[in-house]
Amino acid sequence: MHIAGGINIAREMFEGSPTLDPEWVLEQNPDAIILVVTSKLPSSYDCDDPVGMEWILDDLASCPERADVSAVENERVHVVASDIRCEVQQEYLRRFQRIDFKVGERGVFMYPEMKR
Repeated sequence: MHIAGGINIAREMFEGSPTLDPEWVLEQNPDAIILVVTSKLPSSYDCDDPVGMEWILDDLASCPERADVSAVENERVHVVASDIRCEVQQEYLRRFQRIDFKVGERGVFMYPEMKR
């Protein structure tokens, strides 16, 4: 995230997966929220329906405690599958896994989708 110009507001809390107090997040007022979900949620390679990620996003964004957070107000909340933490996903699949899987055509890796 730092390479892309972002600052992790919870960077000092990272031992495992911290649970953030909604009041603390409100005080920090982040411009964007990126929620990484594990493979327990229907997402990634074996899923073509974003309904699970949509549910997570709606749940986060509809919470009254987060209504005034800049990221929520400006619709800059994103849910990302943990399988796509790497920008070179397609090359990784083709070159190292030797899998003929078209990342741009199948799978749910991010919600909402980025506009090109």
